[in-house]
Amino acid sequence: MNRKGFTLVELLSVIAIITIMMLVSFPNFSSLTNKANKKYDNTVKVLLKNAAKIYVNNNRLEIDEILQTSEKYCIPIGKLMAYEYLDSDLKSTDGNLIDKDNCINISKTLVDGKVNYEYDINTTDKAPVDSNGDTIDYIPPFLYLKENCNQRQTWESIDSASNFAQSCIGSVENTDTTVTISYTYKVIETKRLRVEYIGTDLQGNKSLPLIINVTIQ
Repeated sequence: MNRKGFTLVELLSVIAIITIMMLVSFPNFSSLTNKANKKYDNTVKVLLKNAAKIYVNNNRLEIDEILQTSEKYCIPIGKLMAYEYLDSDLKSTDGNLIDKDNCINISKTLVDGKVNYEYDINTTDKAPVDSNGDTIDYIPPFLYLKENCNQRQTWESIDSASNFAQSCIGSVENTDTTVTISYTYKVIETKRLRVEYIGTDLQGNKSLPLIINVTIQ
């Protein structure tokens, strides 16, 4: 029986052909990778800008007050994440988490009598620091309902909402600053109220709303 295999010359020829094909196709793969990275980078920038726009819309009075004496207002990316405007695991094209201390700078101009906000996504500025050089804490306080506090507790009047806050609403934060708890309310229907508690620390960080439904008898 004759056994026919590949000669060394044939094997080398096949390897050479495969190598040439890989070299020819490599620029295409590289180009596709660059396009994908560029598209992802643009997507991240759109997410950052849209999150900043929503934040500005929800905090316009605070931002306008600062912009009266400053050319720009820094929104740390970490603040957008802390207030759930952005996912906390947002990554850049290199696979690393985006630096939470990076700023998105907001500036304001007046064009034809109309206020226009501009968003600088590519800034290298960092979140403000205190006199010791430490990054100012931009994480909001967190409000929670204490144990043994009935959400449907009967209240004599809405004025007791402040007493309820003192005895039943606690706050958690990363610093030792005092949290001031305020509340707003609206009537859902007769004898039913929706009370919204918000905590504010000394640095002006506001908590996410803690909503309590109340039945008044």
